[in-house]
Amino acid sequence: MAQKSWDEEALQLQPPWGEEFPSKKSRITPLTGLAAVNFNAYVHGNYRAPPAPTGRRKALFIGINYLGQVRHLKNCINDAKNMSLHLFENYGYKREDTVILTDDLHNPMSQPTKQNILTAMHWLVKDAMPNDSLFFYYSGHGGQTKVLDGRYNAAIYPVDSHEVGHIVSDEMHRIMVTALYPGVKLTTLVYSHHPSSNSGSCSAELLNSQASQLRGALPSKHNKCKRIMLSGKRCNAEFSRIYDLRRHEDTIHNAARKILRCQNRNIDTKQEMAPPTVNPLKDMPMAGHRPISREEHVTLIKETYSSLVIHENKCIKEYERHTQLRKDTPPGSLPELKDNECRDLIARYKSLLDMHVDFLMACHSRYATPKMRLLPLEYKMPGRLWRHAIHSLLEILRDSLPTAQVDFIDMVHPIMTDLVEQVPEFKNNWTECLGDLFRYRMSAATFRDDWVDDAGTARQWYLKTATQIPETGRLYHHLAVVARPDELQQLYYYGKSLTVAKPFTAARKSIMTVLNRSPDLPVIRAILRSHAVIFKGTPLDTDNEALGEIESNLDRHIANITKDYLVEGYCIAICNGIALLGYGALDNPLALLLKPQSSNQGTLMPEASSTTLSTAALRLFIKTTQIHLLRIGDMNILSFLHVTLVFVRHLSYHPSAASLVFPYFPWDSLVDALNALNVVPSTHEVIESPAFPGFNSDLSRLDTPQLTDGAQQHIEGGNEAIEPLKYTTHPFPEDWAMQGLPFTLEYFPEGWFVERNADPSAHYLETETISSQHRPVRVLWLAVAISRSAEEWMAYRGGCFSVGEKGKRGLCHYN
Repeated sequence: MAQKSWDEEALQLQPPWGEEFPSKKSRITPLTGLAAVNFNAYVHGNYRAPPAPTGRRKALFIGINYLGQVRHLKNCINDAKNMSLHLFENYGYKREDTVILTDDLHNPMSQPTKQNILTAMHWLVKDAMPNDSLFFYYSGHGGQTKVLDGRYNAAIYPVDSHEVGHIVSDEMHRIMVTALYPGVKLTTLVYSHHPSSNSGSCSAELLNSQASQLRGALPSKHNKCKRIMLSGKRCNAEFSRIYDLRRHEDTIHNAARKILRCQNRNIDTKQEMAPPTVNPLKDMPMAGHRPISREEHVTLIKETYSSLVIHENKCIKEYERHTQLRKDTPPGSLPELKDNECRDLIARYKSLLDMHVDFLMACHSRYATPKMRLLPLEYKMPGRLWRHAIHSLLEILRDSLPTAQVDFIDMVHPIMTDLVEQVPEFKNNWTECLGDLFRYRMSAATFRDDWVDDAGTARQWYLKTATQIPETGRLYHHLAVVARPDELQQLYYYGKSLTVAKPFTAARKSIMTVLNRSPDLPVIRAILRSHAVIFKGTPLDTDNEALGEIESNLDRHIANITKDYLVEGYCIAICNGIALLGYGALDNPLALLLKPQSSNQGTLMPEASSTTLSTAALRLFIKTTQIHLLRIGDMNILSFLHVTLVFVRHLSYHPSAASLVFPYFPWDSLVDALNALNVVPSTHEVIESPAFPGFNSDLSRLDTPQLTDGAQQHIEGGNEAIEPLKYTTHPFPEDWAMQGLPFTLEYFPEGWFVERNADPSAHYLETETISSQHRPVRVLWLAVAISRSAEEWMAYRGGCFSVGEKGKRGLCHYN
């Protein structure tokens, strides 16, 4: 499907981002200055204020500046704090009956995350009695989203909304209003920035429990709840509107599912809901639950799966019908779905998704037997969930109703993020699905900023998955798609998807979309042209021209972008290695020679003894390496050199493979560059040690790279001895980029990537310490390792490198 232009149509889902609040430098003074706001709560729909409350006062204040995020705000934290001070001083509220959630606090339970906000809302209304006065204040991003019945629902955006989604006003109403007794006064003040204006909009929603009853027409059999209760029986409750049915499912059945989650995790429910001791939320208990019998549990699983299969077959038939309709309809004339048809479709697929989640939670309950826990894997439930409950509907809505597609994605997103935590056995499936969701969201974007935001979120989910299963090529194909318009990144990801242990062969077609492009930068354009010659096997005349452009422009390009070249450098080096390995081609001579052999690994294979390497790939490898090595003293080329030496080291352990490359390698330039590198004298021992530099299994989980203090002492024969300094560091950005490639299999020690569960964006952060201290050490360590395994090509003695006897006879330049 062709990408839409940014201004083709407006999104119905209004994003929360926009300009920031107007600055407020002084504390809030008289509340009476705000029109239409009476801070003694009044009855909803009645503008006469009742007598002042005589009961207990409780307040919840939320202020979110979105610190460190792209669309940050400036004054929301101050708003929340100033409002709390005003209520303390003028309205009799006490600090011990107040919760403040702001994103400048270090305590994780005081952060305004979605979970903490929902928990705090429950605390606010817990045990509220008539004449009590409750106050809710929010300052942060706000927006609107279209719900199933066609209404636009207001929403607030927690600090982690980009991961777990927003909180809609219906959910806030359900938590803070429907549970209240008549006579409880609740005041809500939401000061949110909305993208439709350039300033924050101050709105007050002052609600009373007496107005919370639902009003509707007579029940309709069309909106019947078909969920399975814990007793094993079908619910069969009927509702007049699909909206009321969804609310019933969320408040009744999903609550029961949360109970199962708590039982599954075997966590004390009171502890799970308890924030730190300084927070009044610590005393909030979770609703009690009745343990279910084994028979009830078996019935629950059977009934849930039976209903799931019925709904799944209906959804499959619906998808097949739309697929056939798309084939039979001329391009551009596919009829749009009507609103009621769209709502019915979303409701049907949402019900199937809920059944999948119910089945997964039941199979992973604490009452489940080992055989029950294997059922989701046996029946391939993760794949079926994505294919039939999510992907099928996204494809149906993709061409006809992209805005409805976005609504459905926003509905599914929090469910999938919940599965990441609650069913970790399939965590990699869920995180990949989350990346796919945001790829679909990209296709519906009408503005470039939305497209960029969705692409960034998809990339984070894919990287999170790829760090767990780096040998899976499909993930790098996904990353290449969301890397647009960076052609070099795309070339790297497509090439990696073809070269890892489980290659994604469809990438051979996708990579051509990059190789046929003509970027603005001459050096990137020349690199793509050279790779196109290698990949397609075209005549070398075209390659001569491309190599000439690389020689003319690469050195200047490195000098112009300085530190930014560290990323481009390791991408170019990895692409060089991938090209030499034939982009995963099974008949590539170098790849054949590098395959592990049962015996005589270093001898020439008979079928490979007379083979020759791709001339164009070898020329590109040698030419780019020579250009980098001539930039002596430039620390910005060390990421390229690091990756290149990892590849050379791997070749040095396979003499037959090395014989295809080493005679042409510029050993003299490499020696000059290595001898010019300066490192701390204390690291010379690290460089010459066979152990991987900076790796310490006891210290590998430290937050920052460091030189550890050698303060541990022990007594031997009455004399104190101090252990030497232990040099430790963490994976470099190019380490994560190389992870999973065949020439790194024997490079990284086991346990090196211990931070795989951290935020993937942190893996690719370049620090000054890495650039100036740790990367030079790693490069020199690799060079020493190469000198040990290929001394005839490069030697190391007395802290100095020299060209070996074979290296002196090498051609150095490949013509």
